[in-house]
Amino acid sequence: MKSLFVLENPATYGGKVVNQDGLWKKVIGELFEDFLLFFAPELHEAVDFSKTPDFLQRHKETL
Repeated sequence: MKSLFVLENPATYGGKVVNQDGLWKKVIGELFEDFLLFFAPELHEAVDFSKTPDFLQRHKETL
């Protein structure tokens, strides 16, 4: 069995490190309904959007 490891260098912009993972999580969180409608329309139909979604990442950041 072989393992492959990829070393990723952090993205920088103007000398500052950019948190790309956090940016994507923010975009998906803010556009969650549209995200589901585009990528999982069958799941979108099953979700009750009258309730605000509770994202687990928010809980992790507050601990």
